[in-house]
Amino acid sequence: MDFYTLLDHVIDLLRQRQRVTYRALQRQFDLDEETLNDLTNELLYAQQVARDEDGRVLIWSGSP
Repeated sequence: MDFYTLLDHVIDLLRQRQRVTYRALQRQFDLDEETLNDLTNELLYAQQVARDEDGRVLIWSGSP
């Protein structure tokens, strides 16, 4: 799966669940640390659809 397809899947999951731990994302999508960091940066800074809570949880902040 390419990066942007993966990103779309993560966005859909985050939108649906509203809160997802980084560990759950790693387990669900079999992500290594580097890919998880790239996704996190894309969600938090480029797309601005999530915010971080205590370095452990992503919280959906995009439009419904």
